[in-house]
Amino acid sequence: MRIGLVCVGKVRPPFADDVAHYERLLRPQARVETVEVQEGQPLLKRIPERAYLCALDREGEQMSSEQLAKWLEKRRQEGRELWFAVGGAFGFDAEVLERADHRLSLGMGTLLTGVAVGNNDQSTGGISQSLVDFVGNSVFGLPLAFYYGLALTVVSWYILSYTPLGRYVYFVGAGRDVARLSGIPVDRIRVGAFLTSGVTGALAGVVLAGWLGASDPNVSGTYLLPSFAAAFLGASVIKPGRFNPWGTLIAAYFLVTGVTGLELIGLAGWIEQVFYGASLVLAVAFSRLAGRRETR
Repeated sequence: MRIGLVCVGKVRPPFADDVAHYERLLRPQARVETVEVQEGQPLLKRIPERAYLCALDREGEQMSSEQLAKWLEKRRQEGRELWFAVGGAFGFDAEVLERADHRLSLGMGTLLTGVAVGNNDQSTGGISQSLVDFVGNSVFGLPLAFYYGLALTVVSWYILSYTPLGRYVYFVGAGRDVARLSGIPVDRIRVGAFLTSGVTGALAGVVLAGWLGASDPNVSGTYLLPSFAAAFLGASVIKPGRFNPWGTLIAAYFLVTGVTGLELIGLAGWIEQVFYGASLVLAVAFSRLAGRRETR
């Protein structure tokens, strides 16, 4: 999904920091773009013709946070670009209000959120800025989170390919009984593998929290199906029939590219789960076929 924000005038601190914060929150689910126009310039020329336009107007509809979330999900399922327009000191021209598909006022939602935050004495984000910078800062145009994932891939590849421990892991995965008869400590290998997976998942959660700039216990569910699809799809490349780090990394970016392409042609919402599910089914089939050919 693509979300745009067009503002009359320049967004200045502290509001610019708020815009950057919400861009980080939306980044995993949508592509966000902010456009600034000077007072007196035509605002509608910066908005795509087929986009759903929501004018933020003080006389617009009042929504609670829950109602706004449901409204956004409905827009997401429609598959159209969603653009929010923020007027200048004198509001919007009549032409903009006529073009708008919806007029929304955030007064009630802001009030309720402020009351909740004041009552709980907590921040809605609560993530340290140092963690956000540690994950989101860019090097050569790429965020640090990419390099962390690349480093994890290199370390996993080296251990699994060039150390006795890595060979033991593959051996135990291929057949526990045979590995046990060969003198390999199967139980310790399995417990160590599960513990390593848990610690890696926990570290990935920390990186995700820094990437989003907030913590949400329900966000992990959206990554479950893509993770399985990437693992099985990766088993059909580099080393066919065997799970391998480089294949998983390539498959993950293949899936992200596919979903982004679907969003660019206007498909979003349920189609993403269909794409991930179909990729998982095909990946399992390809990995099994590749494994059979390797054994032959």
